[in-house]
Amino acid sequence: MTLSLKWKNAYLRLRKANESRSQIAEIQHCIKLPLTSPAMVKSYHDTLLFVLTNAFDVTSYSLAESELKRVVAILKRHKKNKRWQFNLGNSGLPYTELRSQYSASLIKWLFNTFPEQIVPVEAESKGDIFQQLSQSALPGIEFHQTTQGEYNIWNRIKWLSGHYRKMEALKWLFNMIDQQAWPAVLKDQLYDNLKIFISWKLYDDNAGITTNRWPVKSVIFKSPVKSKTESILILTTNVTHPLPLSIQEKNLLISTIRESLALHARETDPVTYADPGETFLYEMGDGLQIALTGMIKERRLSLESYIGYMAFKNGIPVSYGGGWIWGRSCKIGINIYPAFRGGDSDKLFCHIMRLYFQVYHVRRFVVKPYQFGKGNPEGLKSGAFWFYYKLGFRPVSEDVRKIAELEWNNIKSNTKYRTSISVLKKLTVCNQEWEPVQTTHKFLDADKISIAITQMINRKFSSDRKLAIEKSIQEMKTFLGLKRLPIFNSVEKVTWYNWSLFYVCLPGTANWTVSGRRDFHKLLDHKSKGNEIEFIRELQHHSQLWGSVEEMLKS
Repeated sequence: MTLSLKWKNAYLRLRKANESRSQIAEIQHCIKLPLTSPAMVKSYHDTLLFVLTNAFDVTSYSLAESELKRVVAILKRHKKNKRWQFNLGNSGLPYTELRSQYSASLIKWLFNTFPEQIVPVEAESKGDIFQQLSQSALPGIEFHQTTQGEYNIWNRIKWLSGHYRKMEALKWLFNMIDQQAWPAVLKDQLYDNLKIFISWKLYDDNAGITTNRWPVKSVIFKSPVKSKTESILILTTNVTHPLPLSIQEKNLLISTIRESLALHARETDPVTYADPGETFLYEMGDGLQIALTGMIKERRLSLESYIGYMAFKNGIPVSYGGGWIWGRSCKIGINIYPAFRGGDSDKLFCHIMRLYFQVYHVRRFVVKPYQFGKGNPEGLKSGAFWFYYKLGFRPVSEDVRKIAELEWNNIKSNTKYRTSISVLKKLTVCNQEWEPVQTTHKFLDADKISIAITQMINRKFSSDRKLAIEKSIQEMKTFLGLKRLPIFNSVEKVTWYNWSLFYVCLPGTANWTVSGRRDFHKLLDHKSKGNEIEFIRELQHHSQLWGSVEEMLKS
């Protein structure tokens, strides 16, 4: 048997160990095997992290930690080996290099947090993209520097900035964009169009995903007794108050989450733009902790509340994602890091939903088709549809539901049966929903509200957005009984622009009570000035608003 085959079998047996003795025996077997290739090191490293989150006792845990040190030592020895570096590129392991494209905000944070490790390396867009940007941002009299010559992005940036080190030149670029009176979203898009990649050199024992952890007081070991996942039971088990963290500790938590995502070449808005005041950490039991992150006011969505999460098992990040809350509905999904797939993913997702259910009073969970395969080959191949189906989610289309029921009966009656890719594709034509507790609240999709607003502007204002906003604000001011508009800051102004357009689309508002109008005004304040959780709960209780929304979508 070849060494690579021995290792492959060893990984599989170690991951499948179902009690302490077998887990210890499999690790001891791995200790005797040499690690001679990058693929072996990467697979073994991931398996050891899996063991740390699923250790049955202190011996297994200690052996896995010790073996991780062996892995890091091997990586250090090969840090100048080009073949190893090529094969381990973007792995996030110590003594390797990660090259990725991130948002301007996240790169600034990386610069400040890891100043010795981050260097800009390349830009994949064409030179004329930056030429157009610089023409818009710099004085027109500098036309020669901004327009003449066939220069790539970096050479033109160096020329204009006077800086010949890429790091200083990139800082100049950030400053140039920040000085413009453009909306933040436009600045983000213009920067993203440049497709600038950075190199993150993780040349340290304590760099990379091996040591990216949230400190915990004690390690919780896994029980060898496997229990069935009772989704309703988990969801309704009481959640205690969030752990008492200082602002400094919350900032450290956000940093840990940002680093985890960045090391996997990933990024989410609720983490990049996390508000420490809207960040909470919950103890869920069995070594599981889940952080919730809300966004700073400048980055909140116009209608929905986008709340991010990251799950930690024994302090190790294992899963991330977010929920888009609108009323008592929440569009949600789960992303599990590759190293931790094959564990108790169903229980983990139930605990994530448990937080949204109890903290934000969500009563309907919605999974969009992408999560289980539409435009997502990995989701199709893994049969992700059935992951959600087993927990209680069902297709909203009656026709699709019948296909799913037939397939499910086939699966139950034949353990070897596998749903074909062609059938799985048929199951991705609609959302799946789960209503764990019966509610009268319907899923009134914010996407459809957005479409209705666009249609209204085109129909009523001949597609003139400026006119639409001006007229809508005046109508909403009269509706709220205001004699004059207050002086708005930038966030309040955006909220009023968006919600005035929303308001004029709502039928039946003339019949709203005085308290209904007053509560609508409160929603504007919560969205632009208050806490996101206050906005979510106030919105849930505005029955007159939801009645108008339902009527609007019907028409």
